[in-house]
Amino acid sequence: MTKPKGKSITTKPYSIILPAHNEAEFIEGVLAAACGTNAEEIVVVDDGSTDATAEKVLVFCKKNKEKRLRLIRHEQNQGYGGAWKTGIRETRTRILVFFDSDIQTATPAKIEKLALPILEGRVDYVIGAFTNFGRITEYLARPLLNQFVPRLGRLKQPLSGLVGARREFLFPERMAKGYANLGVLLDAYFAGARIEEVDLGEIIHDKRLDEEKYQQAAQECRIFFERVIERRLRY
Repeated sequence: MTKPKGKSITTKPYSIILPAHNEAEFIEGVLAAACGTNAEEIVVVDDGSTDATAEKVLVFCKKNKEKRLRLIRHEQNQGYGGAWKTGIRETRTRILVFFDSDIQTATPAKIEKLALPILEGRVDYVIGAFTNFGRITEYLARPLLNQFVPRLGRLKQPLSGLVGARREFLFPERMAKGYANLGVLLDAYFAGARIEEVDLGEIIHDKRLDEEKYQQAAQECRIFFERVIERRLRY
């Protein structure tokens, strides 16, 4: 596969993890973006998809002869956190980048932006922010952080699934199977991670159903208070 013109940001090893659930429509574009980076390995976690997601990955891999790309399949859907757990277990590098498989505006540069601050030694955990954020972020996540963890209140996108992190600040045994973003962030912060947010510009996701958004809001809220209460009881 021919890589995009221009010098890549780094040759140091990091892995890209792509959680995917029924993303056959958009995953090829994300795969092309991931393969345009200098990542050492690219792992797609097909989280119990019922569409042609896995087939699209296999066809892409064969067509482009991309040896860095691997497909891991869950027989049953385990949710966002479950896909992250598998991705962490199946990768080898110390630095991991998580990127959603439904992003229609994916580019190598956007993915690499999540790794660069870590590779340069400035931070341990990177969150990808973008221009369009939802109501759960605006009316739930950010107010909770401002109230209980004010040092993280500056983050525009605390629920972003576009993340780069050092492996030692990820705790898969604590990740919920469903939505895990806020819990993952808090675990990293309480473990002493240096956190930075980078602007990825416009990110266009496949739209989710309202019912799914309500489920996310409930789970993120529950996990948030579990982490905060646990922290206060410990210290």
